[in-house]
Amino acid sequence: MFEYRALGFLVASGRGSYTRAFSHYQPVPAAIQQQLTAAFIPTEEED
Repeated sequence: MFEYRALGFLVASGRGSYTRAFSHYQPVPAAIQQQLTAAFIPTEEED
């Protein structure tokens, strides 16, 4: 990502601009979801 930004400034001779914006969420596969749920340890605030 940072290489792209540097290349953009190089091509635009330093006059370009660059922004990032959140695009979307993707569903987590069931196997990974189970691993995350098993590894989660709630803090006092989350109990």
